[in-house]
Parts: sequence; C-alpha cells; structure tokens
Amino acid sequence: MDIFAVVAADRDNAEPDHQRDWTLDFTGVVPRDLWLINKRSLEGFEQQEALHSYYGLTILLVGALTPFAFTLLLFFPLLPTLFARLRPYVVYPSTFGGRHVQPLPHGIGNAPTMGQGMYIVFFVILNVICSAVGHNSVQPNAFYKNTREEIMLYVANCTGVIAFALLPLVILFAGRNNFLLWITNWSHATYLLFHRHVARIFMVHCIVHSIVEIELYRSQGLAVEQMRLSYWVWGVVGTVMACALVVFSARLFRRLTYEVFLVLHILMAILLLVGCWYHVELLFKRRWGYEFWLYAAFAVWIFDRAARLLRLAQTGPLRAEMQELGSSGVVRIDIPGVRWSLHPGHHAYISWPGLSWWRTFGSHPFSVIPLSHCQHPDDEVESAITAPSTGSGRTSPTLAVITDLEKAVSKIRSIPLHTRPLIRPGVRLYVKKHKGITSRLGSARNILTLLEGPYRNHSVGVAPNAGVLACDRLILLAGGIGITGVASWIRAHTNVKLYWSVRECGRALLEDVQQSGLLEPLSRLGRLEVNVTGSGQRRRDLTDTIEHDVVDALHDSLVKGVKVGVISCGSPEFCDSVRSGVVDIGRRVGGLVELHYIEEAFGW
Repeated sequence: MDIFAVVAADRDNAEPDHQRDWTLDFTGVVPRDLWLINKRSLEGFEQQEALHSYYGLTILLVGALTPFAFTLLLFFPLLPTLFARLRPYVVYPSTFGGRHVQPLPHGIGNAPTMGQGMYIVFFVILNVICSAVGHNSVQPNAFYKNTREEIMLYVANCTGVIAFALLPLVILFAGRNNFLLWITNWSHATYLLFHRHVARIFMVHCIVHSIVEIELYRSQGLAVEQMRLSYWVWGVVGTVMACALVVFSARLFRRLTYEVFLVLHILMAILLLVGCWYHVELLFKRRWGYEFWLYAAFAVWIFDRAARLLRLAQTGPLRAEMQELGSSGVVRIDIPGVRWSLHPGHHAYISWPGLSWWRTFGSHPFSVIPLSHCQHPDDEVESAITAPSTGSGRTSPTLAVITDLEKAVSKIRSIPLHTRPLIRPGVRLYVKKHKGITSRLGSARNILTLLEGPYRNHSVGVAPNAGVLACDRLILLAGGIGITGVASWIRAHTNVKLYWSVRECGRALLEDVQQSGLLEPLSRLGRLEVNVTGSGQRRRDLTDTIEHDVVDALHDSLVKGVKVGVISCGSPEFCDSVRSGVVDIGRRVGGLVELHYIEEAFGW
C-alpha cells in the first residue's frame, strides 16, 4: 500500500492537497498527478544525462583507440599483406588533386590523404549521430511547457558534454608527448592533422551549445537575466576562445609569424580551459560530474608540458656554432655536448634565447643528424682512441683494422692512434632561413641554445614486420634541405639508395654535406644519385621531373616478392610529387611488391 492509498483511507484527517500557488506553511500532500509528472520529468532528465555521458565516453574512446586498433590488426596473420595491397588506393592518395603537404588554394589548409579523410568523415558522422539521436521528450513536463523547449535543453546539454569529451583528444593529438605515438604506427604529422579537424568539431559543438541555450532562454523570457550571470560570461569566454583558436590557427596566420602564433595559441587555450571550468563550476557546483571531462583535459596538458620541461632539463643550456653556407639561405648549426641515442626519423625542438629571449617560448622542430655521422669512415677508426707518442721514434700502440676478412693477415695495417682528435658528441642541423627567428640566424659562435627532444615523427617498428626498416630495400628521396630528414636513415639499413634533387642556388649546401662525409657510405657503394636543377626551372616542370624520377627509381628497385620502403623529405611540392609516384607504381605492380611510404615532411 503506497502513501496515496493511506491518505485516501484517512481522507477526513488528511490535510488539504497543496496547490502550485499556495504558500507552504502547513503539512500537505502533493497531488498524485503532479507527483507523477515531476517523477517522470526527473527520470527522463537523468536518463538523458546518462545518455550524454555515454555518448561523450564513446567519442573519446573511439577517437583515442582507433589508431591503436588499426595498429593491433597488423599483428594478425594475412592482414598486413591485405593492408599493403590497399595502401596505394585508400591510404596514400590525397583527397584533393594530389595535394597533401602543399596547402589548398586560398590557404584554407591541407588536404588529408584518403585514409586520413575516411577517419575524419567517420568521426564527424559519429559526432552528428551522438548529437542528434536519442533525445526523447517526456510530456507533460514539470520544467518545460512543450516538447520544443525540452528537446532544446537536451541538445544543448548533449553538445556541451560532447565538446568537453573532445577536449582531451584535442590536447592529446597536439602534444609532442602523445602516448599514442609510442604504441601506434601513425605519424606525428597525422595526429597534428587530426588535432586541427577535431578542434573544428569541438568549435561547432560549442557554437551549437551556445545558440541553442540562447534560444531556449529567449523562449522562456530569461535570456537577459541569464546573460548577466557570471557562469554565462565564462561560457561566452570559452566559446569565443574556441572560435578564435580555430580561426587564428589557419595556415595564413601560422606562416605570417610562427612565434606570435604559438604564444597566442597557448594563451587562448588556457583561457578556453579556464572559461570551461568556471562555466560549469559556477552553474552546477560539481553536482553533475561535468568537471571530470576537464580533469582529463588538464591531466593530458600537464603531462605533456611536464615531459617537455623534463627533456629540456636533461639537455640543459647548450652552445651552438652556426655557419651560413654562402648565399643559399641555409645555416649549418652544430650543437656539441648532446649525447642522444638517435634513431631514424628523430627530430628536436630548438629555441635560441641568445638571439631573442622572448622567442624562447616558441621552439621550432628540426631534423637532427648525429655529429658522429658527419665524418669519413677512416676518420671514425683513426679517432676512436687517442694516445700520446712514446717519444722514442717508434709508433705508439696501434689499432688493427681488418678490411678483408678472407685475407685478414695480409690486410692488417697499423694506424697511429694519436693522428686525429676524437669527434665530439653532438647533433647537426641545417636550417633554411624564413621569417621569424630563423631570419636572424647567421655565422656565429657560442650562441645560447635550448634543445628539447629527441622526438620521433614515426614509430617505425611498432608491429612485427610492419616497420619500414623491415623492408628489403630502402629508397631515400630528398629535395634540397630535405636531406636532413632522410640523412638519419642512411646507416639504419643495409640496402639503401639515395636520390637527392638540389637547385643550383643550393649548391653550397650540397658541397657542405658532401665534405662532411655524411653521404660517404652510399657514395662508396654507388648508391647515391644527385640531380642539380636550374634555378630558373618552372615549378610545374620541376614537379613533373621529380615524379618521373621517382617512378624510374622505383622501377629500378622493384623485384617480385620484395618489400620496398620509400622515405621522402623536401618542399611541399617535392613530397606531393613523390607521393603521386608511389601511388602510381603501387597501383601498377599490384600485389607483386609491397611498398611502404613515409613522409618526413617539414611543413607542419
């Protein structure tokens, strides 16, 4: 027997039913129909809140775990072979006119590849479905007089929750210490592309949330009153910052002045997070758990920043030696004292407080080359141990060098151990001068430098036999200063061939690299081809030439049943031409040869 039955049985002694317009100064009973309306309204609201949380969690997990799931598939038999056949059709091609690294017309951004585009479209569809499906109305409703107002509330709350769920993903994909880079075979450039697109989806959710809330309060006659409250002001701050971050992250602004963009980007991101926090804190007082999405976002951001500081602390302040190479606009920078265990594809973020203290907050990514690679093979042996002369006219203790194992005895020769000094540990990079801090680079010594790294653009060996280093042959294609991006791969594989295209105006760079001994291992084996093009050659002609050379290079290296890895680095036009050549060859040879393509693009 419920309370209503008890009251009905003792109606004579019961207090009168409480009505909406009465002052509650006596013991009364809420009418059963009113109680049921409130009960169903609250249950419906809580069901919607739970559904929004499920949607947010689904989007967060799908966004974070999809790269891991695709990498995990490479561990299963037969699937790697299937993926290799599909790559020239659904992974490598660009979605827009062969442009990927090159910006789209009018500077609107970069086109994704087919594989990246499918992930983005899938993620957009998932967000649309979660935002629009499952909003069930409960009428009559204790809080909203009609279905329209009730559904507007659910849409506003849902888009707000999904926006909060996207925040950890937006920050994670942009991070240098993104843990997905360590456990998947997706590149850092891919995650940066997804960062930009997920940020746009986040912005759309913020805008929809704001517009629907305004319309809801307007229909209730409460808009002016609500807009004066602090929680509303902070919500406006969050939405405005979300829009500003997307707009001012356009390629046009990034290219205009990178350092200013970077500082403003960080400041606006902090304002966005603060605005989101106070928006829900002042309105809900931590009653509905919205703050947990922000805790996740804060944790990802703090982890990345703390890891960056730790990497900086490990290397400490360094001193760089700079040498401008003729009139090529290229500066060679040696940073001694760096003891890193570098692997192929590593890069570092560098800033020069010695040139501009305020630009310390904006570091630039550069490919790095170990100084130990910048010497001739004989130098490596002769400088391995240093010992003083005995002073008696006799040769000091010697190092036996065996050049032919089959005739070891006859081929042993003695080398004085004091002839050359040891090569200093450190890294070398070549920098093309542009606007911003790089325009101030030139010949100088003892420049205070901060070095953060090393980082990988690709996890080359996450899955067994899936990494490019597991290929039978490795083809390196470099355009101009792109030699820095492929140089670290030269000694990483036993079967490497390098094709380097350099403009006539970059001959000083070519001569410096050749004199350094960096290319010596390939030059001695006849696995180096350098093509110097005229400075006056038209860009379209140059692109066609590069694409033709790529096809020829791949044809020379294709043997049935082998795996060929292709790595490119150069200008946007160069990289897109190489990609087109790889796609063309991959489709022609079908399943006879496996092609694995990596792009060490430096146009992030």
